[in-house]
Amino acid sequence: MTKKERALIALKAHEQGLNCAQCMLLSFADVTGLSEPQSCGIATGFGGGVRCGGICGAVSGAVM
Repeated sequence: MTKKERALIALKAHEQGLNCAQCMLLSFADVTGLSEPQSCGIATGFGGGVRCGGICGAVSGAVM
C-alpha cells in the first residue's frame, strides 16, 4: 500500500470522528493484522495527547 493510500484511510477515519492515534494505527491494519475495532480500542487512550495534551496522537499512533 502506498503512503497516499494510507493517508487517505487515515483522513477518512478522522472525518468519521476517530482520534489521530486511531487513524494512524487503522491505516496500517494490513501490516498489524488488527481489525478496525481492535485498532480503535488499542489507540483510544492515545487521543488528545494521552489525555494530557502533551503527546501528539498521530506520532504515538505511528510508533505504536
